[in-house]
Amino acid sequence: MKTSSLKISTKFSLAIALILLVFCVIFSFLLYTHLKNRVIEDAEEKTLIIMTQASAVGDYVKEVLRPRMYEVLQSTGDKEDFIVHHACET
Repeated sequence: MKTSSLKISTKFSLAIALILLVFCVIFSFLLYTHLKNRVIEDAEEKTLIIMTQASAVGDYVKEVLRPRMYEVLQSTGDKEDFIVHHACET
Protein backbone atom coordinates (compact mmCIF):
# COMPACT_ATOMS: atom_id res chain seq x y z
CA MET A 1 0.00 0.00 0.00
CA LYS A 2 1.48 3.34 -1.05
CA THR A 3 1.47 6.42 1.17
CA SER A 4 -0.34 8.43 -1.49
CA SER A 5 -3.19 5.93 -1.57
CA LEU A 6 -3.96 6.40 2.17
CA LYS A 7 -6.88 8.57 3.12
CA ILE A 8 -6.16 11.98 4.63
CA SER A 9 -7.75 10.88 7.93
CA THR A 10 -5.41 7.86 8.11
CA LYS A 11 -2.39 10.06 7.42
CA PHE A 12 -3.55 12.49 10.11
CA SER A 13 -4.07 9.64 12.60
CA LEU A 14 -0.61 8.23 11.87
CA ALA A 15 0.97 11.67 12.30
CA ILE A 16 -0.81 12.22 15.62
CA ALA A 17 0.22 8.74 16.81
CA LEU A 18 3.84 9.41 15.87
CA ILE A 19 3.83 12.78 17.66
CA LEU A 20 2.28 11.19 20.78
CA LEU A 21 4.83 8.40 20.69
CA VAL A 22 7.71 10.90 20.51
CA PHE A 23 6.30 12.95 23.41
CA CYS A 24 5.71 9.81 25.50
CA VAL A 25 9.30 8.66 24.94
CA ILE A 26 10.69 12.10 25.84
CA PHE A 27 8.44 12.37 28.91
CA SER A 28 9.36 8.86 30.06
CA PHE A 29 13.07 9.60 29.72
CA LEU A 30 12.78 12.88 31.66
CA LEU A 31 10.71 11.22 34.38
CA TYR A 32 13.17 8.32 34.65
CA THR A 33 16.12 10.72 34.92
CA HIS A 34 14.39 12.84 37.56
CA LEU A 35 13.32 9.86 39.68
CA LYS A 36 16.75 8.25 39.41
CA ASN A 37 18.41 11.45 40.66
CA ARG A 38 15.83 11.73 43.44
CA VAL A 39 16.48 8.17 44.63
CA ILE A 40 20.23 8.81 44.67
CA GLU A 41 19.75 12.04 46.66
CA ASP A 42 17.47 10.29 49.17
CA ALA A 43 19.95 7.44 49.59
CA GLU A 44 22.80 9.90 50.19
CA GLU A 45 20.73 11.81 52.73
CA LYS A 46 19.73 8.69 54.66
CA THR A 47 23.31 7.40 54.55
CA LEU A 48 24.49 10.72 56.01
CA ILE A 49 21.93 10.43 58.81
CA ILE A 50 23.01 6.87 59.64
CA MET A 51 26.71 7.77 59.54
CA THR A 52 26.11 10.80 61.78
CA GLN A 53 24.21 8.65 64.26
CA ALA A 54 26.95 6.02 64.28
CA SER A 55 29.55 8.72 64.85
CA ALA A 56 27.50 10.20 67.71
CA VAL A 57 27.20 6.77 69.38
CA GLY A 58 30.95 6.24 68.98
CA ASP A 59 31.68 9.65 70.49
CA TYR A 60 29.32 8.91 73.41
CA VAL A 61 31.02 5.60 74.11
CA LYS A 62 34.47 7.16 73.86
CA GLU A 63 33.79 10.31 75.90
CA VAL A 64 31.13 9.25 78.43
CA LEU A 65 30.55 5.52 78.71
CA ARG A 66 34.11 4.17 78.55
CA PRO A 67 35.53 6.59 81.20
CA ARG A 68 32.58 5.81 83.48
CA MET A 69 33.10 2.07 83.07
CA TYR A 70 36.80 2.46 83.87
CA GLU A 71 35.79 4.24 87.08
CA VAL A 72 33.34 1.47 87.99
CA LEU A 73 35.86 -1.27 87.22
CA GLN A 74 38.58 0.42 89.26
CA SER A 75 36.23 0.90 92.20
CA THR A 76 35.31 -2.81 92.29
CA GLY A 77 38.94 -3.85 92.55
CA ASP A 78 38.38 -7.36 91.28
CA LYS A 79 38.71 -7.80 87.53
CA GLU A 80 36.76 -11.06 87.65
CA ASP A 81 33.55 -9.37 88.90
CA PHE A 82 30.55 -9.16 86.63
CA ILE A 83 28.92 -5.73 86.80
CA VAL A 84 25.14 -5.36 86.52
CA HIS A 85 24.14 -1.75 86.25
CA HIS A 86 20.61 -0.78 85.19
CA ALA A 87 20.93 2.99 84.86
CA CYS A 88 23.94 5.07 83.98
CA GLU A 89 24.61 7.68 86.63
CA THR A 90 25.85 10.99 85.32
